[in-house]
Amino acid sequence: MKKIQLIPENYPENYNGYRFVSLIKYNDKSQITIIDNVISDNIHAFVLDECQPLNLNETTLITYAEEWYQKDSNRIPFSIFLSKNNLGVEYYKTIKCFPLDFVSRVLGPLFCFNMGNPLKVKRKRKKDIPDNVEIVYKGRSVEPFNEII
Repeated sequence: MKKIQLIPENYPENYNGYRFVSLIKYNDKSQITIIDNVISDNIHAFVLDECQPLNLNETTLITYAEEWYQKDSNRIPFSIFLSKNNLGVEYYKTIKCFPLDFVSRVLGPLFCFNMGNPLKVKRKRKKDIPDNVEIVYKGRSVEPFNEII
């Protein structure tokens, strides 16, 4: 499988809008989005065009995005910012996943966060003590459990 390299385009020089809004051209259809993260050849984004059909206020989502862009856009994805601050749970309905195979153009920032898998802790298995090994108790005199009974 070939590795897909998508290069985002910069805003035009006369662009005065929000710097976190991106335009994704997917299957020859342009959609205005706030890109959340790029994970394994898929772009996950909040689609602003979906707010009106779902009766959601897109200015509220943009207000949350402005706060995220100023504070945490270089550290965490937008969706994590929303969940950490208990904001905009209803806006998760607007998230779409765009496979890079079908994306022909991205105009604006392409936020990419390395959200690797959690580290696995290797634990040693408990081994039974062989019968021929004598157990010597050190310290205070404690009788073995077998002899007490």
